[in-house]
Amino acid sequence: MNPKQLVKLSNVIGIVSILLLMYWIFIFITIEVFGLKVFRENMTETFYMSVFGIVAFQIERTYLKGVFEEGNTNYRYSAHDGRYELFYPYKEGDQQIVLYFSDYQQYGK
Repeated sequence: MNPKQLVKLSNVIGIVSILLLMYWIFIFITIEVFGLKVFRENMTETFYMSVFGIVAFQIERTYLKGVFEEGNTNYRYSAHDGRYELFYPYKEGDQQIVLYFSDYQQYGK
Protein backbone atom coordinates (compact mmCIF):
# COMPACT_ATOMS: atom_id res chain seq x y z
CA MET A 1 0.00 0.00 0.00
CA ASN A 2 1.59 3.26 -1.07
CA PRO A 3 1.41 6.48 0.98
CA LYS A 4 -1.33 8.09 -1.12
CA GLN A 5 -3.58 5.05 -0.66
CA LEU A 6 -2.85 5.11 3.07
CA VAL A 7 -3.87 8.79 3.31
CA LYS A 8 -7.00 8.15 1.22
CA LEU A 9 -7.97 5.19 3.41
CA SER A 10 -7.44 7.36 6.50
CA ASN A 11 -9.70 10.04 5.01
CA VAL A 12 -12.45 7.49 4.35
CA ILE A 13 -12.18 6.08 7.87
CA GLY A 14 -12.29 9.62 9.27
CA ILE A 15 -15.45 10.51 7.35
CA VAL A 16 -17.17 7.25 8.35
CA SER A 17 -16.22 7.79 11.99
CA ILE A 18 -17.62 11.33 11.93
CA LEU A 19 -20.89 10.02 10.48
CA LEU A 20 -21.01 7.33 13.18
CA LEU A 21 -20.33 10.00 15.80
CA MET A 22 -23.32 12.02 14.53
CA TYR A 23 -25.46 8.88 14.76
CA TRP A 24 -24.10 8.21 18.27
CA ILE A 25 -24.95 11.77 19.34
CA PHE A 26 -28.50 11.34 18.03
CA ILE A 27 -28.94 8.07 19.94
CA PHE A 28 -27.32 9.54 23.08
CA ILE A 29 -29.63 12.57 23.07
CA THR A 30 -32.68 10.37 22.42
CA ILE A 31 -31.85 8.09 25.34
CA GLU A 32 -31.13 11.00 27.70
CA VAL A 33 -34.19 13.08 26.73
CA PHE A 34 -36.74 10.28 26.77
CA GLY A 35 -35.16 8.40 29.68
CA LEU A 36 -34.87 5.11 27.86
CA LYS A 37 -33.43 2.28 29.96
CA VAL A 38 -31.47 0.69 27.09
CA PHE A 39 -27.72 0.54 27.78
CA ARG A 40 -28.16 2.92 30.69
CA GLU A 41 -24.95 2.10 32.55
CA ASN A 42 -21.69 3.74 31.42
CA MET A 43 -23.40 5.59 28.57
CA THR A 44 -21.64 8.90 29.19
CA GLU A 45 -18.21 7.32 29.57
CA THR A 46 -18.67 5.34 26.37
CA PHE A 47 -19.69 8.51 24.54
CA TYR A 48 -16.62 10.41 25.76
CA MET A 49 -14.28 7.56 24.82
CA SER A 50 -15.82 7.46 21.33
CA VAL A 51 -15.24 11.17 20.84
CA PHE A 52 -11.69 10.89 22.20
CA GLY A 53 -10.92 7.98 19.85
CA ILE A 54 -12.16 9.86 16.80
CA VAL A 55 -10.20 12.98 17.71
CA ALA A 56 -7.03 10.92 18.29
CA PHE A 57 -7.49 9.20 14.93
CA GLN A 58 -7.93 12.56 13.17
CA ILE A 59 -4.72 13.90 14.76
CA GLU A 60 -2.75 10.85 13.64
CA ARG A 61 -4.27 11.06 10.15
CA THR A 62 -3.18 14.68 9.87
CA TYR A 63 0.34 13.76 10.98
CA LEU A 64 0.63 10.91 8.46
CA LYS A 65 -0.69 13.13 5.69
CA GLY A 66 1.99 15.70 6.54
CA VAL A 67 4.69 13.04 6.48
CA PHE A 68 3.73 11.33 3.22
CA GLU A 69 2.38 14.21 1.15
CA GLU A 70 4.29 17.22 2.43
CA GLY A 71 7.58 15.51 3.33
CA ASN A 72 7.45 16.42 7.02
CA THR A 73 10.30 14.64 8.84
CA ASN A 74 9.55 15.73 12.42
CA TYR A 75 8.94 12.95 14.89
CA ARG A 76 5.83 12.93 17.11
CA TYR A 77 5.87 11.82 20.74
CA SER A 78 2.95 11.62 23.12
CA ALA A 79 2.58 10.38 26.67
CA HIS A 80 -0.65 10.27 28.67
CA ASP A 81 -2.12 7.97 31.31
CA GLY A 82 0.81 5.54 31.14
CA ARG A 83 0.58 5.20 27.35
CA TYR A 84 3.65 6.27 25.37
CA GLU A 85 3.77 6.61 21.58
CA LEU A 86 6.52 7.64 19.19
CA PHE A 87 6.08 8.16 15.45
CA TYR A 88 9.45 8.43 13.74
CA PRO A 89 9.53 9.08 9.97
CA TYR A 90 12.52 7.58 8.17
CA LYS A 91 13.48 8.37 4.58
CA GLU A 92 15.91 6.30 2.52
CA GLY A 93 16.22 7.57 -1.05
CA ASP A 94 12.71 7.91 -2.44
CA GLN A 95 11.19 5.46 0.06
CA GLN A 96 9.67 6.75 3.27
CA ILE A 97 8.31 4.81 6.24
CA VAL A 98 7.02 5.75 9.68
CA LEU A 99 8.34 3.71 12.59
CA TYR A 100 5.78 3.42 15.37
CA PHE A 101 6.83 2.58 18.92
CA SER A 102 4.39 2.27 21.82
CA ASP A 103 4.30 1.17 25.41
CA TYR A 104 1.52 0.93 27.95
CA GLN A 105 2.15 0.86 31.67
CA GLN A 106 -0.66 0.36 34.13
CA TYR A 107 -0.12 1.16 37.77
CA GLY A 108 -2.29 0.33 40.74
CA LYS A 109 -5.06 -2.26 40.72
